[in-house]
Amino acid sequence: MHLRPRWYIELALLVVGYEVYAGIRNTRGRAVRPGATKRALGNAQRVIGLERRVGLFHELPIQQLALRFPWIVRGADVYYATAHFVVTAAVLVWLFVSAPFRYRVLRTALAISTAIALVCFGVFPVMPPRLVPNLGFTDTLQRIGGLWSFRTPAIERISDPFAALPSLHLVWATWCALAVYPAVAHRRWLRTAVVAYPMVTAAVVIVTANHYLLDAVTGVLVTAAGLACAVALTAGSRHRPVAVPAASPGGS
Repeated sequence: MHLRPRWYIELALLVVGYEVYAGIRNTRGRAVRPGATKRALGNAQRVIGLERRVGLFHELPIQQLALRFPWIVRGADVYYATAHFVVTAAVLVWLFVSAPFRYRVLRTALAISTAIALVCFGVFPVMPPRLVPNLGFTDTLQRIGGLWSFRTPAIERISDPFAALPSLHLVWATWCALAVYPAVAHRRWLRTAVVAYPMVTAAVVIVTANHYLLDAVTGVLVTAAGLACAVALTAGSRHRPVAVPAASPGGS
């Protein structure tokens, strides 16, 4: 029998998980060495070369089109800085309250997907388009503005500049869509909004020159892998009945 997870245990797990995630991400932000920069640039050139071979390298014309409309780019900058965390946190809370059994599976899927992405960042660091010289991309957060820029001292010290592939924004956005879709599938406008969320996120990370199209594709694949692993881990309990006690909101 599955009971609602204890909120304080889940909160502690999420805080610890986030601190581990942030600690790993922030290590390179504090001190970027010339060797790491050279490696990330070489990997970026490999990504660009692969995209060119398969006809996928369209990031620059997409950004140049968007730059004709500064208000759209400014909105994309704000979206990039906020939705990634705010929407994901909101979906986690919603799942915890409304679907405790699905919460367990999906929380595990999010953790596994994020862990896979962090391993990828360490093994294959990639310089994002905005940092690659002589490509013509614009760092929109710096040039047009949003809530902050990557050159803001506090952000520059903690942000891993080479965490491009896969796009963690797409990992989390795809996860959010998969988590919410079953609950809204019967309502067209909500279904459309949920499906559009990762698509809009993909457009934002390209317009802001933070990711390549291949980063977005691999982000979706990493989410699928994380979900598959989480389902496999919980397969033994999926057929047991779910019971959520009506009393005491934080009950055991």
